[in-house]
Amino acid sequence: MRIRRSPLPSVARRKLRDAGHEVREIGIPARLDADVVGPLRTWLTSAVAMSASMMVPAERWGSYTALTRFLMQRAQELSAADVMLAQARLAGYASRFLAAFEHVDVALTPVTSRPPVLRGHFLSEGLEAVLDRMLDWSCPTPWANLTGQPAIALPAGFTAEGLPLSAQLVGRPRADALLLALAGQLESAQDWHRVHPAVWDE
Repeated sequence: MRIRRSPLPSVARRKLRDAGHEVREIGIPARLDADVVGPLRTWLTSAVAMSASMMVPAERWGSYTALTRFLMQRAQELSAADVMLAQARLAGYASRFLAAFEHVDVALTPVTSRPPVLRGHFLSEGLEAVLDRMLDWSCPTPWANLTGQPAIALPAGFTAEGLPLSAQLVGRPRADALLLALAGQLESAQDWHRVHPAVWDE
C-alpha cells in the first residue's frame, strides 16, 4: 500500500512502515493559498449564514455568537454570482486532489499546521480575521471535506511540552473500509489510550 503524506510527526510514518506499508512523500497537488482561501471564505460565510438563518426564528438571532452574527451580516454583501464562482473554484481545487489519488491508496497528513493553540487565538485579531486564522491552523483538512473523501484523525504523539499531535488519513472516494482497516491497524500499534496528559489550571 502506498501512503501519500505531508510533513507530520515521525511516529505515524514509522508505525506504518513497521506494519509493512510503503510510505513516500509527493508534492501537494493544490495548496491552500490565496486563490483558494478567498473562495473558501466566501463559501463558509454563505454556508454558516444560511444554516444559522434556518435553524432559529429571526427574533432569536441575537442569541448567536458574535462570529455567527458577523458572518450572517457579511453574507448579505455576497451575490449569488459570488457564491457560484467560489463553488466553481473550489470544485477545481478538489478535482486536482482527486486526480492525485489515481496512484496512491491513502494520504497521511497532519490534522493541524501546528500544536493546539491558546484559548482566544482565533479571535485575537478580531472577527474579520477569524476564518483566516482557523484555515491557517486547520489547512491540512479542508480539501478532504471539499472532495468528499473519507477521512479519519488519530493520535500521533506529543510535542516536547506535552501538547497532543494528530495525523489524518484520507482514503479514496468510497474506500471507507480500507481507510478504517488502516486506521485500526495504526491505532492498535500504539498505546495512546494509556497516556493521560497533565492538566494545567490557570
